[in-house]
Amino acid sequence: MNDTEQERINKRLAEPLDPAKIRTREGPSRKKIQYLSGADVAGALNDALGATGWGRRIEDLTMIHHEARPSPDGKRQVWDVLARAT
Repeated sequence: MNDTEQERINKRLAEPLDPAKIRTREGPSRKKIQYLSGADVAGALNDALGATGWGRRIEDLTMIHHEARPSPDGKRQVWDVLARAT
């Protein structure tokens, strides 16, 4: 990779994501949680690095909430995931 390509990638990765892609849902104790979908994050990385130019590794996975709720499976789980794009 040459310097020009690296600069293009750095500039693209530094651009803010579209605020319209920020989603909100109800979390534990009815607290509002904002998040980006995995598909939106992957799309931004694909735009900057190409579909084969990056990978991912789960660094930490912690269940932060679990409760019984009316849903198809009768459960709701909230996870905190730290993933590193490689």
